[in-house]
Amino acid sequence: MSSRIIIGANERSLCEIDESWIVQQIVRRKQDGTPVCVVIKIDMNGHKL
Repeated sequence: MSSRIIIGANERSLCEIDESWIVQQIVRRKQDGTPVCVVIKIDMNGHKL
């Protein structure tokens, strides 16, 4: 199973990030007045969620 998180143009593997990275990305976009969109991709045995 692989999981990825995308915030804006930044995409990372879920195993490469921690809570502080997520908070930093969201706060930065809010400060810039940019809409915040978070996408989580999960691929489990060929099934993409």
